[in-house]
Amino acid sequence: MLTLLSVAVSTAELAAQTAEAPATGVYYLKRPRTSLIDWMPAESAGPRYTVALRPFYLVNSGLKADFEMELRQPGQWLQFELIGRYKGWYVPLPNEPSSGWETIESTGGKFQRLVGGGFGVAFKGFFRPNGWYFSAGLVFNYYGVWYRGYSYVAFEEDGAQYLRRADGMIRADYYKPGFHFDIGKHFALTRHLFVDAYVGVGYSYSFYDSRYRYVYNGNHPFSFAYRGLQVSGGFRIGWLWGGR
Repeated sequence: MLTLLSVAVSTAELAAQTAEAPATGVYYLKRPRTSLIDWMPAESAGPRYTVALRPFYLVNSGLKADFEMELRQPGQWLQFELIGRYKGWYVPLPNEPSSGWETIESTGGKFQRLVGGGFGVAFKGFFRPNGWYFSAGLVFNYYGVWYRGYSYVAFEEDGAQYLRRADGMIRADYYKPGFHFDIGKHFALTRHLFVDAYVGVGYSYSFYDSRYRYVYNGNHPFSFAYRGLQVSGGFRIGWLWGGR
């Protein structure tokens, strides 16, 4: 009888130890399962990476792709972003008045062509394992804008050089560095697929040649020529991989 009682006690102790043992795995290291992805694990489970797109840029004739890598400290990430913009030559219809493309950056003005690009780097730190984070970084944007307007064209007459005002196609270039600070939240759809929403503030300063300044409202925070503080926001769709 005593032997059976000892076996029963040993079995109960083993079951209790198994129940108390922390779950192991890439996503749930010593933490409650508050999210399908643990963005701030207690210990590293190997390098992790993400890649994401920002759909808002597709609507605005652009493409923005983000690549992130987790640093040695779990929950701290380094983000790289690549930006591209393109709008081909606008072909107007017969007798079409005031023809051209429009984007948010043109603030109501019409242009004939747009090319551009940019890049950025940011530090991202998670302060909750379920996806809340902050990020701070630098970004650079370039815009090349073709539009119809008046400019001064040189011509020669009687051996002398003159300038005359003429209507034609003008190219304006904008070089726009800036920085930003964002607060955001990752929503895990699966253990790999996530959606990220964020809001923030920043500052940008546009460099351009004032002789070829294409802008209808330079004070608009999204215009090509804007200089000053601005509010940002958006969302991303991304994929996580790595770890064990």
